[in-house]
Amino acid sequence: MSARTATTTGICSTSVTNITVTEANKKIIADTVNVETTVAIEQYFISAIASGVLTTAHNDMTQENVQSAIEQLDAAFGRGPVDPTTETEPFLDEGDLFYNTNTNQLKVYRGSGTWDILLQAEGDMDTLDGSTF
Repeated sequence: MSARTATTTGICSTSVTNITVTEANKKIIADTVNVETTVAIEQYFISAIASGVLTTAHNDMTQENVQSAIEQLDAAFGRGPVDPTTETEPFLDEGDLFYNTNTNQLKVYRGSGTWDILLQAEGDMDTLDGSTF
């Protein structure tokens, strides 16, 4: 463990009211002045090096679970010439998006083999027609 010190300079300022009573004239004098003081401010930092700390991994990265994650992403956001089915895509879930490159349609999977068309591109794809669902 090691300690470091950082020193900086600061100015403290406050208003002070001096009250003076003169006995001869029975007069009270109140005088307000600003008092400034320069102070040194020291900060101590302690750093430590951990050694011998045991941890348990949350999950292991293997080729199989990375491949599975890629397949899930591909199933959720895919494109191709034929709409996927639960037989061709084991991770097909309701809400997945798919762009059919033959029909130029963006679709959302509604479950039970049903795809709803979200967008239909026509001609040179400058015009899109939104469907209802």
